[in-house]
Amino acid sequence: MRRTTTTPTRALAALAGALLLLAVAACSGEGGTAAAGGLPETTLEPIGSGEPTTLDAVAADGQPLVLNVWASFCTPCITEMPDFESVHQALGDQVAIVGVTDDDDVPAAEALAERTGVTYPLYRDPARRLGVALEVSGLPATVFVGPDGTVVERHQGALDADELSSTIERLWGIT
Repeated sequence: MRRTTTTPTRALAALAGALLLLAVAACSGEGGTAAAGGLPETTLEPIGSGEPTTLDAVAADGQPLVLNVWASFCTPCITEMPDFESVHQALGDQVAIVGVTDDDDVPAAEALAERTGVTYPLYRDPARRLGVALEVSGLPATVFVGPDGTVVERHQGALDADELSSTIERLWGIT
């Protein structure tokens, strides 16, 4: 018996192909290519005051980097921010913790930082290339980057302070 592909199946295959092309295009366009060390080249705007920078510059101090991808409308993101702040206070001299969002609502992002007491650097990715380049598929997401700039691990979902601390200890021996 000959099996034929139904129109919905063809449509899904076409959609999957289009999404793949979009992802490749997003990573290959200006601001989305991989920099030395594997981090994507993208301009980050600080939440609050400061000058725009690049992710490569944020990670350039030779420390491990914990990159938390969040949004002001994401309840699990909001819940984990005080935990990230706690780990930042304890280990901030040994590991850089940075938050990045692609929120267009900058006042909401600033208000969230104020409300949660976050003091670690928060940035906005206006080009929205970081999530694709780092293979983030949902929020919150945490990407662990070694001192050489290579991604060593990704975590989808919220982390509490104990989980974050134990991952940092397991990856880099930092306690």
